[in-house]
Formats: sequence, C-alpha cells, structure tokens
Amino acid sequence: MFRQRVTVTLDPSLVEAADILVDGATVRSRSHAFEVLMHEGLGLSNLDTLVVITEDSWAAAALTQLIALLQGITWKQAHLVSSSNLPDAPALLSSLEQALLLTWNRLPGEFGDGGALSLLKGQVTNSMLVVWLGDTLSVPQSILPAFAFHRQHHSSVTELIATSKEGYSTTGLAIIQPEVCDSIPAGKSSLRADIFPSLAKQGRVRAYVTT
Repeated sequence: MFRQRVTVTLDPSLVEAADILVDGATVRSRSHAFEVLMHEGLGLSNLDTLVVITEDSWAAAALTQLIALLQGITWKQAHLVSSSNLPDAPALLSSLEQALLLTWNRLPGEFGDGGALSLLKGQVTNSMLVVWLGDTLSVPQSILPAFAFHRQHHSSVTELIATSKEGYSTTGLAIIQPEVCDSIPAGKSSLRADIFPSLAKQGRVRAYVTT
C-alpha cells in the first residue's frame, strides 16, 4: 500500500508512549504505531460490517480494485444480498470471500435491498459499508477519508459519488449507520429509490465526493 511521508511536531512523551507499542510483529515500527493510533483516534475501527448487493451485471475490472479497498479493514460481519441472475456470481463472491477471509451471511433478496437490510435490526452495532456490485461500481483509492467525513457530520447515510465530464455519478458505495435498518418498513423496498430519499428529507444523508 502506498505511504505518504509527513513531518509532525509532537510532545516527546507521546513519541515515547508510541515507541512502547512497537513489538516488531503486531506493530512493526514507530510509523506503524502512529498509524494504528490514528485509526483508533479517528474511530476507523467502527467500520466493521460489509454488505454486498449483487446486480444483474458487473464491471470485471473493478473487482481487483474493490478487493484492494476492502482488504485494509477487518470485517466482523459480511452480508450478501443476491436476487440477480448474475451468471458468474458464485465465482466472483468466492474470490471476495477468500481474499478478505470472511464468510457470507446470505440475506434474501426478494424484498429488495431495503427489505434485506431490515432483517439486520438489532444485529449490527457499528457502521456498515454497502457495495452495489454492478456495472456502475467505481472504486476510490481508500474508504477511510469518506468514513472520517461520515463521522464528522454524524450522518445516517453517506453516499460516495464521483465526478465526471457529465457531472456527478454514483460509485456504488455508501456508508450506513445501524439505525437506518430500524427505519426501513416491512415489505419490499429499495435503499436508493425509497429509503435514502426519505432520510434525505430529514437531513440525514450526506454525499462525499471521492478522489
């Protein structure tokens, strides 16, 4: 993974405390120690639930980028919503499963992605990353700046969007808080067509422009 060199001025006691964390294994160096502490301080470990929603087609070129994006995070839960006829979905999802060292909890898709997420009420306590695995998927370099933005604005939903010559477009990624599952009514519903617009009217949805 690419690393950016920065120069900071710190209290010597903080440097000494960070050095104590370096064990050569779990924490490899002083730089790694500060990286770990920043993850904890920014609350980045609170993003630990992955939801993948398969669509009828997908962009094969995005798979490698998606795996690279997701590998930097420890996923405690991984949920799969699949109601599509994607012919190579089993092989595709197996690739994600092996690369990310996770096991899918399969959610029924006949009630839409909104109806599927409503089944997670009471099961999810931290933030969720929702990925619509379709041909519009556009993978950013990192999810962490978007999650920091999400936490700073106390959003219920942060949709990641990309810029293009035509304007803005969806990336197929969103960060969602668990209370969103509580606001989904029983029955069939779509997150992007039904649930998000309703939450947006309440000022609970933000957009983050990726780079």
